[in-house]
Amino acid sequence: MKILIFGMGNIGKSTVGELLARKIGYDFIDMDTKIKEKYGTMLGFQDEYNDQYERDELRAEMISSWIKENENVVIALSPIAYLDAYEDFFEDSDIICFDLTDRAENIFKRLEFTDDNDNLLHIPQSYLNKHKAYYMREIQADFDYFHTLYASKMDSISMDGKSLDGIVEDICKKYKLV
Repeated sequence: MKILIFGMGNIGKSTVGELLARKIGYDFIDMDTKIKEKYGTMLGFQDEYNDQYERDELRAEMISSWIKENENVVIALSPIAYLDAYEDFFEDSDIICFDLTDRAENIFKRLEFTDDNDNLLHIPQSYLNKHKAYYMREIQADFDYFHTLYASKMDSISMDGKSLDGIVEDICKKYKLV
């Protein structure tokens, strides 16, 4: 079985994916980590593949190779804007795809920022709070875009108000993984 976790940035795909993989004994792949290993930084990947559609097609090729290499795997994906290259995944009965969601307020609490070299930046909470309205609008716009895009292709799993263990349990129950 292959499990693909879709969702917007800062939603928790990697954290949930790693916990899920550990619980069910699957391999885990974090797409962002793999891209950084190959291109040095996420910015390096974006510089080499300037076009979003081209990047999403390349990501689909990466997923295809990981799926062939791993019998049982959970893959946390980078946010995907163009789903054309992913149709085979949605139609394959051996692949579970779901959109991980949360409320904007919860995502705001988890925001992380990095520099051009993918080093984590410390942004003072006072600054974030001062500009909270801006960040909340941006988060909600991203959520609306990605959730609308994914809704016609896959189920949605909401993290709202749940512990990480609770979310993993919900996923396991929904897809009969344990």
